[in-house]
Amino acid sequence: MHKFITRYFSANQQRLELLYIAFRKQRKPDPEWSKRLFKLFWSGLLQHIEWNQSLLFPALQTHDDPQLNELMDKATEEHKQLKEQIQWVFNLTENSLDSHDEEQRLEYLLSDHFENQEFNLYPACDRLFDVNAVTCLIEKLAQSTTPPSD
Repeated sequence: MHKFITRYFSANQQRLELLYIAFRKQRKPDPEWSKRLFKLFWSGLLQHIEWNQSLLFPALQTHDDPQLNELMDKATEEHKQLKEQIQWVFNLTENSLDSHDEEQRLEYLLSDHFENQEFNLYPACDRLFDVNAVTCLIEKLAQSTTPPSD
């Protein structure tokens, strides 16, 4: 299960990045489709945050390591900033207002957050979690994933 957590969560982050990029590219040519893409991105990011807070963080907290606590605190603060920025972009796009600057800010926040997780938080999980812990996590992820609806 070498680097499983990093690979799994990084793949999910790439999926979210693709949705966000598609949203931005379609803003002018197809605003309605762009809004749908943004909502898919938003729900996926909320799921990502939920997985972090309800699955990864509790497993990491059992290790009682100040560096891990710092990583989790940083991620929690980033989650808060991302949620606020997403709401801001959503409000602008729903009202057909220019959101370019706010979208750019969201992109920077996402990039920083994903990088921090991919290079710090997820590798810590890979180092600390044994095969049983990873298997339990995979099972919980599968239970928390709902198929996309039309």
